[in-house]
Formats: sequence, structure tokens, C-alpha cells
Amino acid sequence: MKEPGGRIHGTLAQVAAALPSDAKVVSRYDVGTVRSACPLLVIRFRTAADARTVVANADAALTSLGWAPVPDVQDVVWSKRAGDASVAGLARLVLAPDPARACRSEEEITRM
Repeated sequence: MKEPGGRIHGTLAQVAAALPSDAKVVSRYDVGTVRSACPLLVIRFRTAADARTVVANADAALTSLGWAPVPDVQDVVWSKRAGDASVAGLARLVLAPDPARACRSEEEITRM
């Protein structure tokens, strides 16, 4: 069943604005338009930018779009409600722990 009006998917798609300008997308998984699949968008990418820069730029991009930071002990997380959705969506930035590799981050939004 597709989401009427595309409001949730439109909100999910906003996370692409948080990608660094040099991001090389490794994979993209998008089921944001299917309501029964629990809307989800995952973008995995690599960048030459250091983790602090990636987080700062993602924060600036997402907060300018109305996303709010959410406390999390492991990852950097933002939240935003799409229209009349009962549950807020989450943008989660996960940085790869291996410093030998280029920064790999994941933007994920679920449960809108």
C-alpha cells in the first residue's frame, strides 16, 4: 500500500541534504513510499571528510530543514514528524569505526 500524498517519503528524502559534497554513495535502500513496509531510507556513503566535519555538516543541513537533535549514546540522531504521522522519523548517522577506511556513514529514517 503506497502512502497517499508522499508526505512521509518527502520527509525521508530530506536526509540526502546531509550528505557531504564529496560523498560517494555505496548503496541506497529506499522503501519510504510503502506504508506497510515501515518507511525506511538508508544511504551508505564514503567521504574523505573527517567524522567531526561530517557530523557538523549533517547537523547544519538537517536542523535547517526542521529536524531536531535526539540524545543517543552510540550514534548521532535527529528526529522529525511528517505531517500528521503518529511517530517521528529518525535520521541516524553511524560512523565506521575503522580509521583506515574512508568515513562510511549511514543515514537512516524509520517509523514515520
